[in-house]
Amino acid sequence: MLLGTWLKAADSDSTLHNPAADCISPSLLLYCSPETCLTHLLPSSFPPFSFPSHPSSHAWTHPQVRDNAVIKPCIKLSRESKEATKSIITNIPYDTFHLFLKILTIPSPPFSAAFLLYRGPNLVLSGASRDSSRPGALMSALCQGLTYAPLSNHICIFLPDLTLSNYLFHTSKHALLTHSLLFIKHVTNFLLSDPVHHVDIFRYSVKWSGLLGVAILESLSEAEQQIIFPLPPKARLIQDLVEEYHRLNRSSRIWQSITPPDGNPPPPRALST
Repeated sequence: MLLGTWLKAADSDSTLHNPAADCISPSLLLYCSPETCLTHLLPSSFPPFSFPSHPSSHAWTHPQVRDNAVIKPCIKLSRESKEATKSIITNIPYDTFHLFLKILTIPSPPFSAAFLLYRGPNLVLSGASRDSSRPGALMSALCQGLTYAPLSNHICIFLPDLTLSNYLFHTSKHALLTHSLLFIKHVTNFLLSDPVHHVDIFRYSVKWSGLLGVAILESLSEAEQQIIFPLPPKARLIQDLVEEYHRLNRSSRIWQSITPPDGNPPPPRALST
């Protein structure tokens, strides 16, 4: 009688504690009834594990962009590559744009780089850009040269060295990531504007003879010189040097072999001392 009463009470009370349930491991419950958890959403088979790619391998590519520059810094341009690049520089088709980059020879930092954009033999745009690093200055000049609106057909970009090889197409984290993304954006917009557009990248040497724009680069260097490290005119510098020379005590014999800044020989009294 008492047993029947207890069973009826157990059936009517849903909150009755069962001590045996505490001995069952939760993992065993999940294994026995996977439909009660999220494990039934997992795939039946897993792909083989592979390590994620290194950030340096995240390089942007495009079938209409050809990088003809040497990738490894230890490899020099072959004679065939030099002659082929020189031929491209000297024989410019009228419908092809040539973009040259060059570091200006002025006191640095900051570094200053210039760009010259030609359409055929005609110069259509030039300018300079400054940055705290040499690659940053070249990248800034490159992006500035690609802002020329009437770009069409074919662009040949000429790099003076391999300074940009580690930054140009890499989208992983690096010091010039902003410049790289801006360069990729300009190139992508150019390629999407027409299916026949394409870009070639070459390496050249500033020591080659017959390069275009030597006088323009000199004028850009003078302009950047006045901005970065202003100097008085050359005549004023020579005059100050002559005045300082005459103010010095030249009684020692070593001054007999020194020509004054004005180019005149030393006076006879200086030679007799």
